[in-house]
Amino acid sequence: MKVPTSTRRFFFRLAPAALLGATALPAQRRGRVDPYGDEDGGREGRRGPVLGVARISVSDGDVRIVNPSGDEEQAQAGMPLMADFVLATKEDARSEVQLDRGNFLRLAPSTEVRFIQLGNKSFHVELMRGFAELSQFKGGEADVEVETGLGSVVAVKPGAFGVEYRSAIQMDVVVRDGQVDVLTNDGTRRVKSGVLSVRGEAAFPTLRAGKADPKTDFEVWAKRRDKMLDQGRGRGAPWFPVWSVGYGRGWPGFWGGPGFWGPGWGARSVFVGVGVAGGRRRRRWRRW
Repeated sequence: MKVPTSTRRFFFRLAPAALLGATALPAQRRGRVDPYGDEDGGREGRRGPVLGVARISVSDGDVRIVNPSGDEEQAQAGMPLMADFVLATKEDARSEVQLDRGNFLRLAPSTEVRFIQLGNKSFHVELMRGFAELSQFKGGEADVEVETGLGSVVAVKPGAFGVEYRSAIQMDVVVRDGQVDVLTNDGTRRVKSGVLSVRGEAAFPTLRAGKADPKTDFEVWAKRRDKMLDQGRGRGAPWFPVWSVGYGRGWPGFWGGPGFWGPGWGARSVFVGVGVAGGRRRRRWRRW
């Protein structure tokens, strides 16, 4: 029996589409394999899918990374961190982890942190021991939670706060800037400044608010890092002395250009000036 020409043309046009669909299906299935080799997101029912990767931005001293398999390696700046990874600092060591552009987690000496979730503007970490500080810049608002055996600390307003987990019955939350919510079995307590101490068993904790102690050397270093990163995000630049020679008219006075101002003297068409450059805003050209 002879197949009509129109029917043959239809099947010839349909064959490439069917072949493309058959090859696309295995690729989609391969795309669901998570970084640990479990197909279809085997850990989704427990903690949700792996959505993001954090990176170490500072590794000072003996800092170690422990992957989910238990393998340990020396941490270096630029190395990635994924869910279930543990970052630990030894004595006299410190580290900084960039969660995203506006959120940075810093580990003091003798601190251990496990990363539970790294999502799109959603970060959940567990402080297993030591002191960790989180800095959240304005414009980088995200759901950030630091969990310990006594409770959790959730960022409410951008700023800087630290969590110290000393033992199973002692946790301190220090807020230097911004606001946080401290969640325990006793309820939720909002902290705007100072320190909130949590003592006792997790089932029956005792909460006490007070004034924060002076900054430690680690907190001073963290503050310097915040200032450096804030300037790097385009919000300012340090001032520095400069001198300039250019065209100008007038009597002794002040002269300014883009990022420059200072006293000078102009005679006819030659100008000499000394001043400072930089600052948060670019100054307009002006002459007095």
